[in-house]
Amino acid sequence: MTLENKVQRDIELALGAEADLMLLRNTVGVAKFYNEKTAKRQMVTYGLGTGSPDLVGILYDEYTGLGVWFCIECKAPGETSTVKQREVRQAWEAFGALVYECHSVNEARMSLDLARATIRRRTAFSVPA
Repeated sequence: MTLENKVQRDIELALGAEADLMLLRNTVGVAKFYNEKTAKRQMVTYGLGTGSPDLVGILYDEYTGLGVWFCIECKAPGETSTVKQREVRQAWEAFGALVYECHSVNEARMSLDLARATIRRRTAFSVPA
């Protein structure tokens, strides 16, 4: 297990019990297989695409009853996102997703707290009194 995989697993375990968060692993890749009927090799992509975050989910806001796309790119300490990961993050954030790069469970918890605060701030004017 790589250090990045350990960070991801630890974050999954730590945040997986949060009542307002549905968190899913986003495994990305290509499966290659041989199709006996066509006698051809085929490839099937899976996951949300190259550069997409390792963990994706929905953070539920009890005040509005809506969910917000919450994502974490897991990194080993000292590592940073790739150019493609930064491009995906920027594109997803443009559509309202909350995307964070985390190197530890502590950073992931802080990101989750920040996401909750961001949702409250963004919806403050739309919540009925």
